[in-house]
Amino acid sequence: SHVMSWCPPPPPKAGHLNPSPFKPSRQRGPVDEPLLEMTHVSVPVRHSAPPGGKGKRQVAESLDTLARLAANGIITQEQFEACKSNARSMDWVRLDQNMTQFQQMPHIAMDLDAKQMLVETVKGEIEGVVAAHEQTITMVREKAEFNVGKLEVLQYQAKEKGDELKAEMERERAREAELNKYEHGSDDEEE
Repeated sequence: SHVMSWCPPPPPKAGHLNPSPFKPSRQRGPVDEPLLEMTHVSVPVRHSAPPGGKGKRQVAESLDTLARLAANGIITQEQFEACKSNARSMDWVRLDQNMTQFQQMPHIAMDLDAKQMLVETVKGEIEGVVAAHEQTITMVREKAEFNVGKLEVLQYQAKEKGDELKAEMERERAREAELNKYEHGSDDEEE
């Protein structure tokens, strides 16, 4: 984020709307109005702390990021100290210039690209492992379902076989009873 966003133009005062920064300071208004100056991009900037906690938080986050870059050797410790000094002295213009310069340094962009590629690679590997586990789980589940189905078929076949054996035994008993009856009937006739 650019520090320029922390520096809005001064609020208009009654009878004194939108003073031009090109007029001499005595024509600009009351003495308590912040001093304006032209920067390298011709934007009026106030030399005051960023308004509210949001601006301070942005500076702190930016300095934390720069501290990490310095710790990793991406920028020098001197560059980091210069930014800290700019922040302490509330020189937001110089701080913004330094930050923009660091963001445009090719080795930082390359380092960030390399880190992004590493993140994408690790993410891809994790997704691959998760997909492999899900595939294994699916295969185990399908095999279990197949085995349950097979067991049900075997149970059904066993029941059918049991019913067939029972029916066969009933028929065998009936034949034996018929034979016994016939044999006893023949004996009676012979006598």
